[in-house]
Amino acid sequence: MTMTIPNLRLVLRGCTLAISASTILTITYGCARPQAAPSNDSGKKALIAVSVRKARIGALSRTVDISGSITALNDVMIGPRSAGKVVAVHVREGDRVQQGQIVAIMELTDYQTQVNAALAGLRTAQTRLAQAEAQESQAENLLKQARVNVEVLDTSTLAALEAARASVASADQALQAIKAGARPQERQQAEQQVRAARASRDKLKTDLGRIKDLYKEQAVSSSQLDQAEAAYEAADASYRAAQEALSLMLEGARSEDVKRAELAVEQARQGLRKAEADRSQVDVRRTDVANAQLALKSARDGVVVAFEGSRQAKATLDLARNALNDAQIRAPVSGVVAARLAEPGQQLGSGGQILRIVTPGTVDLEANLPESEYPAVKTGQTVDVTVEAFPDRVFKGRVSQIYPVASSAARSFTVRIVFNDNKDLRPEMYARARIVVGTHTNTTLVPKDAVIFSNQSNQAVVFVVSSDGVAQERKIRVGYMDAESVEILEGIKPGESVIVAGQSGLQTGDRVTISR
Repeated sequence: MTMTIPNLRLVLRGCTLAISASTILTITYGCARPQAAPSNDSGKKALIAVSVRKARIGALSRTVDISGSITALNDVMIGPRSAGKVVAVHVREGDRVQQGQIVAIMELTDYQTQVNAALAGLRTAQTRLAQAEAQESQAENLLKQARVNVEVLDTSTLAALEAARASVASADQALQAIKAGARPQERQQAEQQVRAARASRDKLKTDLGRIKDLYKEQAVSSSQLDQAEAAYEAADASYRAAQEALSLMLEGARSEDVKRAELAVEQARQGLRKAEADRSQVDVRRTDVANAQLALKSARDGVVVAFEGSRQAKATLDLARNALNDAQIRAPVSGVVAARLAEPGQQLGSGGQILRIVTPGTVDLEANLPESEYPAVKTGQTVDVTVEAFPDRVFKGRVSQIYPVASSAARSFTVRIVFNDNKDLRPEMYARARIVVGTHTNTTLVPKDAVIFSNQSNQAVVFVVSSDGVAQERKIRVGYMDAESVEILEGIKPGESVIVAGQSGLQTGDRVTISR
């Protein structure tokens, strides 16, 4: 375009006026728009055409955008617990299976052999336990018998010992009486000795009868019966000796009587020695009781050992049966076969894989959350999710879990999102999610096109139009923003007209005209 001299002068004059009114930046702005100079009135600037919108009261949410893959909660790889050969695989990719359904079978021969061996071991252990319990019962009976023997022997030998001592004393007194001659007091004493000897004999006779009954019931031994009979015979002899001593005392002492009395004393002393010897057997029987107690303890220890062996054998059998059962591979969840990884005849190691089963209806989203957004995202926040397979649909969900450890490589956290309705979503779909981390209501909003952000600072400005058509620059403090609106925390009031188009190069004081 050709410019005339008067027009050029007018432009230069416009530049000079701009220098006196503002900064060098305004010179550039004024010089850049020579066509804005008035054609008739050289003292006025041309009106600048702008578009405006009014600041309004509304609600605005802050969102965090993340992306990730749809994953199945029930996504399992199944295979044998132990190494073996695959015999059959009953399903293929795409087949639906039910929880507990047999989907594959491993070779069963070795597992059945292990079950048979474990069963035989259990039977052996149970037999040993029964034998140990029988030995325990026998030891208990022997201990009871040993205690009865001690009690009976203690009672009978104590009575026999007392009777023998009384016999010795009686015989000795009788001898002394014969030698000294009888006196009324002595006769009375001799009579008392006869009565005492008779009472002792009668008691031992009663004890002998009781022991004979116990012997018939095999509760006491024959030696104990012999001891009781000997004690009774000694007491009976003492009784007869007391009678003879009394008779001799009444008849008067003779040499034959003295010898007879001396013989009676000796016999009584022999009976005492025998009673003392029998009494010592009580300690032996007490030793038998102690030995029986030790035998019972040993038998009970044997029962404990045998019981533990039986328990271990049963556990071994259970393991073998479980291994046999595990050789029939069952679906742990209901779902769809996603992959068939082994074929019949294939040898698998421990932990090998045969099938992958996925439950499509139980899926969620695992997405990466930038470290900078970690403080803003909380469990329970609502989420809008989109997938390429359904571009016109928005799946509603919520944040259910935020993994507490960040990825060292990506410097991000994994967020798990669950859905309200996920029946159409499938594992491994790529998804984008928008998390609503906060909403401000009853706040001042302006269009995003109205806000000018500085590259050198965090300061943001907008231009407003006054009632007389003059543009004014306002510094503002912004809050939430989305693709269309910005929240104004400071600097703009609701109802003010903000410029959304034409503000490039605009300065405070410029007059504007509002275009539609």
